[in-house]
Amino acid sequence: MPQLPQSAAAWGTPDFAATLQQELAALPLDALNPIPERGNHLLPGSVQAMLLTVQSEEGRLHLRVGLFFRSQLLGCSCADDPTPVPEENEYGELALWLELESGEAMILPDWFPIELQERPKLE
Repeated sequence: MPQLPQSAAAWGTPDFAATLQQELAALPLDALNPIPERGNHLLPGSVQAMLLTVQSEEGRLHLRVGLFFRSQLLGCSCADDPTPVPEENEYGELALWLELESGEAMILPDWFPIELQERPKLE
């Protein structure tokens, strides 16, 4: 489970959005797995986050985050094809639950509902 302790600590300060952006960009790419993409290879170092919405409830935050990133569609050409594989600029959105006390985060697909009857369990 991804950890965003600096973001949790920065909640309520003017630095929250910038801290969240830095921590999300530093996560391993597999932690951002539900991100929708056209390519099949997310390029390292290409992720830039933008905070869209925040809802606070009982020691947790529910966030919507927009991600700008680059990807490539690999495996579509012959081995001797000299054509370079182009990089695609892409955008996707994720939902994220952040526990303020522990900094634990649950990253969910963009279609995850904002209003919940029951919070997901972070395990």
